[in-house]
Amino acid sequence: MKTVIIRDMNKCFFWLVLGLVFPITSFAANSEMKLSLVLGKEVAIAGDYIPAAVFLQNDTRTNPSSIAYLEIFNEKGDAIVQQIIPLKNSTGEVLLNIPSQLSTGYYLVRGYTKSLLALNPNEVSYQWIAVVNPEKPSSVVSSSQEDNMELSESKKVAVSTPQISKREKLEFSSDLVDVKLVLARKLHRGIKMPSAYAEQTSLPPMEVFRSMDVFGHTLVVEGLNEGEKLYISTLGEDQRLFTVKGNDRKVASIELGNISNIESLVVQSAKGTDSKNFRIQSPFWRHKPSLADWPTLLIPESVVEDFKIDFLQREVNKFFHLPDTLVSGSHFEVFSPEKIYILDEYNRFENLATTIREYVTEVLIRNQNGSRGIKVINKNNGEAFEENPLILIDGVPVFNVDELLKWPARFIQRLEIIDRPYLLNGDVYAGVIQVITIEGNMANFPLPESSLVMSYPSMVDRVRFNSPDYFNSAQKRIPDFRSLLFWQLAGGEEGIGRNHLYASDYMGEYELLVYALDDDGKLSLFRSKFEIIE
Repeated sequence: MKTVIIRDMNKCFFWLVLGLVFPITSFAANSEMKLSLVLGKEVAIAGDYIPAAVFLQNDTRTNPSSIAYLEIFNEKGDAIVQQIIPLKNSTGEVLLNIPSQLSTGYYLVRGYTKSLLALNPNEVSYQWIAVVNPEKPSSVVSSSQEDNMELSESKKVAVSTPQISKREKLEFSSDLVDVKLVLARKLHRGIKMPSAYAEQTSLPPMEVFRSMDVFGHTLVVEGLNEGEKLYISTLGEDQRLFTVKGNDRKVASIELGNISNIESLVVQSAKGTDSKNFRIQSPFWRHKPSLADWPTLLIPESVVEDFKIDFLQREVNKFFHLPDTLVSGSHFEVFSPEKIYILDEYNRFENLATTIREYVTEVLIRNQNGSRGIKVINKNNGEAFEENPLILIDGVPVFNVDELLKWPARFIQRLEIIDRPYLLNGDVYAGVIQVITIEGNMANFPLPESSLVMSYPSMVDRVRFNSPDYFNSAQKRIPDFRSLLFWQLAGGEEGIGRNHLYASDYMGEYELLVYALDDDGKLSLFRSKFEIIE
């Protein structure tokens, strides 16, 4: 675990250039920006996962946003799943976990970026998914609407054989050049997907343009007085500290970058202002989709047995075939201390005050007006700073020094010291003292009542979809009821690296879908079919 301190440079030069080169009004008028959303499954069991991919297309070849947002809505217009997705080369990928408590029915998936909302909100992408929950079945069961629709196939995509047996290898090929995504999934005949959802939305460009996620995800704080400084710390696997000051509109923006695995935010005012006076803006679009007649999911009796297998597949996937998580790297500068004290290398004393007095030569403890204070000795001149240092526990600023010095040393893994002036977002601190706890969670150190601790959605880690290789004898013993046989997104170092898949034990019709850019640079779908037999 590491703690990162972010210098908020505000990217003034970038915004000046962007404003000169791409004036907002003309950019909005001339841009043909569109986001395409692809789901790995159209029909899913509650509690299962669905891989999803987003493709941001723009005829100007300038995509201001590096972040996309994905949400799933129920019939009341409530968001039940919300994900923040980093984009690389205008492409992103996420694993959507479908809540296990959802009732059987249709749900609406929405994908967008902040730049799309600002420049072309009517191109926000919507798709329906059908969720089946055996414990909360549909109120209507019908066998009168069999789906005999013939799916068009493309001559540009071919499979080696139209029928394969369980766990056999199927090869596929295409003469497409710019392939973006390949997937193979089971066809659920009888489940009709609703008509495409679309709505006309007007949105003032300036409302979103100030936080278009150019350099990563942007957090917006409202109600902060002009000049007032906030400390915002992220708790989780990758802990970071941000500082920001309010402007004349009582709004401040903080670029979180591509930080992931945030468990919570700790927000504190340098003046001790009560956290009720300011608000962290939700990163998601406030607009709710609205549909007068929400469609009802009808489940024909002929597919009930299929869903029993899907339910079995969900349980098997808890132990096998789960995608791998690829931890994203950080482009931020790591807070590098001048001196580190690992307490396991010393005799542990009762509290932090005794530990500092006995071991930490760069720090002095002084009595100040009846209470104790901490000063750092400036290594440049050997004298103690007159000002107070920046003191942190696991990246969270601490202002109650007396309480900190009484804190039991058994909670502390190490002490990190910077014994020189330290510049952070235009403010110079008289050194830095950081306390790293063993668990990395502040070990229940008491925060001031004026602080705000809140959950906040973080960036999702990249995922890699796993497909079994039945040339490997060890994998042959693994149960296999996959309905999604293959999922591979291009854009990595290896592009679309595989041209084959292995069938599961789940018999029925399947479709191979290939998404590629056509001659006009638009994302197009090419399809082929095959069947798994006994």
